[in-house]
Amino acid sequence: YAFNTNDSIAPTTPFISTINYSFGVHPTNGEFYIFDAGDFASNGFLKRYSANGTFIKQYTTGINPSRITF
Repeated sequence: YAFNTNDSIAPTTPFISTINYSFGVHPTNGEFYIFDAGDFASNGFLKRYSANGTFIKQYTTGINPSRITF
């Protein structure tokens, strides 16, 4: 969920609606990197979203993706 710190009511719609195992946020452009570990026994995925929550691209990773370094 995303909201302004001045908002008095919490939003009811998720900012990004996806199942994830872990995530990272790029420090300069604000892009979100969501990790999906799947079944933890086969390749997972990295899903990339813009700072406003628009899906950009999905990448196949190795087993159990959990962190990113910028």
